[in-house]
Amino acid sequence: MKTAELYYYNSAELLECPLWDAKRRLIWMIEIRKNRIFAVSPDDHSCKTYTMPSLVGWIALRPDGTLYAALKDGIYIFDPSTGALDFVAHPEPDPRFRYNDGCVDPEGRILVGTKGDAERMEGQSGLYQSTDNGWRKLITGTTTSNGMGFSPDLATFYFIDTPSKNVYAYDYDHATGDVSSERIFVTLTDGGMPDGMCVLADGRLCVAEWNGGKVSVFYPDGSLCDEILVPVTNVSSCCEAEGRLYITTAVAKDKPEPTAGGLFVAEL
Repeated sequence: MKTAELYYYNSAELLECPLWDAKRRLIWMIEIRKNRIFAVSPDDHSCKTYTMPSLVGWIALRPDGTLYAALKDGIYIFDPSTGALDFVAHPEPDPRFRYNDGCVDPEGRILVGTKGDAERMEGQSGLYQSTDNGWRKLITGTTTSNGMGFSPDLATFYFIDTPSKNVYAYDYDHATGDVSSERIFVTLTDGGMPDGMCVLADGRLCVAEWNGGKVSVFYPDGSLCDEILVPVTNVSSCCEAEGRLYITTAVAKDKPEPTAGGLFVAEL
């Protein structure tokens, strides 16, 4: 068992979606409700802030250094060097929903989940996937689509529907983008709910626990490997960078936690 330490704090309320940018040596992350994208340097702890025109539910790095950014009114390509936003698509036009977490598969397909924006939309959300002909709903019947990623051999796709307390696993066909053989990889039973996650190079899964105050680390067979305690109730997501795990957090209602909303770090 390890304990994470506060790494960066700027009074954020809901940090999410940390990404390691090895080329620029930056940790990207978002503050969803304040419409902001942050770029934090692990070398000097400096932070650059980019304000979006609406809430931002997910970002992903692109090979050319730009980012995908899922805003309230669609998915865009954001160029941090110019501030330009170029519209890509808006697969979920129903304003009751917003985009929430995602990833890009090795073939370049966008996978982005949804959740109810102002209220919980039980069983009505899902996971969208870009195709050669547009978009399709790859996974349906979810409530809060959340963390996702691929096993190191790319054969398994992991996906979280937070209220279910399950991390699901699927076989992934890279030729077609299809998923099959849904099974439960792990169910959280300690009171926390799975939120964001990342897959390590050795195949272990790091799962951030909302209302759980920790990141649980699982072996590829689903057994518990380690726990990284965070001194904040709502742990939202994580990413690995150079042997360290960077962990985003959020403020919990009616709980005076002075470092909630900060970025934490722990050695792996």
